[in-house]
Amino acid sequence: MSRPIKFVPTKNSRGVWVLSIPATLSSTGKRRREFYQKKEAAEARARELKNMMEAGARVARVAGPELIRAAVNYDELFREIYSFAGGLEEACEHLMKLLDEKTRSVPFRQLLISHERSRLANWGKQYLTTWNTFRKHVKDLESKPVISLGAEFWREWLEATADREGWGDRTFNDYASLLSSVWKHGVAQELCEKNPIEGVVRRKIRRMEKAVYTVEQVKTLLNTAWTHDRDLIPFFAITIFAGVRPDLNGEIGLLVWEDVNFEENWIRVGANFDNKTNTKRFVPMEPNLVAWLSPWKKVQGKVLPTNFVKRRRYLTRGKYQAEAESPESKWKELVPYGLKVRDITRHTYGSFLEAKCRDRNIVKENMGHTDFETYEQHYRNARTPKEAEAFWSIYPPEK
Repeated sequence: MSRPIKFVPTKNSRGVWVLSIPATLSSTGKRRREFYQKKEAAEARARELKNMMEAGARVARVAGPELIRAAVNYDELFREIYSFAGGLEEACEHLMKLLDEKTRSVPFRQLLISHERSRLANWGKQYLTTWNTFRKHVKDLESKPVISLGAEFWREWLEATADREGWGDRTFNDYASLLSSVWKHGVAQELCEKNPIEGVVRRKIRRMEKAVYTVEQVKTLLNTAWTHDRDLIPFFAITIFAGVRPDLNGEIGLLVWEDVNFEENWIRVGANFDNKTNTKRFVPMEPNLVAWLSPWKKVQGKVLPTNFVKRRRYLTRGKYQAEAESPESKWKELVPYGLKVRDITRHTYGSFLEAKCRDRNIVKENMGHTDFETYEQHYRNARTPKEAEAFWSIYPPEK
């Protein structure tokens, strides 16, 4: 009688808990090791493997008598109805193969942990936020063996989750791609045999124009800021004429005047690779942007002024066009404002830059895109050259 397998995690010299997986339970058919930062996680995995073995033994004990009776009475059924040419013997072999594969299969959690450990050091803040949100969505799936998560499962899961969460087509595709990355890594690490997401069809992205400021709206916005709150000019000029992301905890929020080079006329974005795409780029300044920023040539420190959020709301919501002491409910919006158009300044830049240069490589580099998908979906031929000429001719009021 064989000795029972014991699952006891051990701590190595680096303080990592190691669990030895015997060949009979390994997805590769060979003995391997799994690593955990916490003892509790390693012990939980050990209990899970032990329970799987015990479950397999119970199935075998229950199934044994039934299969014997079937051998006597129903062998022909396996041959003729279930298409097992070898009858019950072949059916038994098939059943044991399924049980064996399920017992060896690692939980989906293991793929997630392995993927995260190998990629975490290269993730930016934005991607890490996306990953954490993704982990919340798949939390209920972590204990499932990977062998049970096939293409059909993921098709249904993605569709159901998209309906529940109100995902658009792009978000659906993004999550499918993220899942595919997890599974590809799992295959490379021999944690699973294939990537089931390859069988999931991506949704077709419909091309649509993003909301942008018109030339007249840009003029009105900048001239109003120039007259009533000039310290807001750098924010609007840089986000509208250089496409710097307007996120206050990201690109524009981290931008300092030392990143603006007036001698060579460029703006350095993501100096410490602390932006959405974890990249650094140098955006050329057009002559009109240089003119708008010239009063700040010798300024140092952050580009955004103090109390920025309140001051921006006053400007865009129309406080300065309303009668004195009017409540905000009586203001008339100066330009589109709010979460639905949160990136309108950046989209304005991309649209009018494309209309000027008609070069997708320039748009990609200046805006920091990682591919041409966004260009094709939102910016290509979005504005006419005549509109672009008027846009890039917007200069500060004469002194």
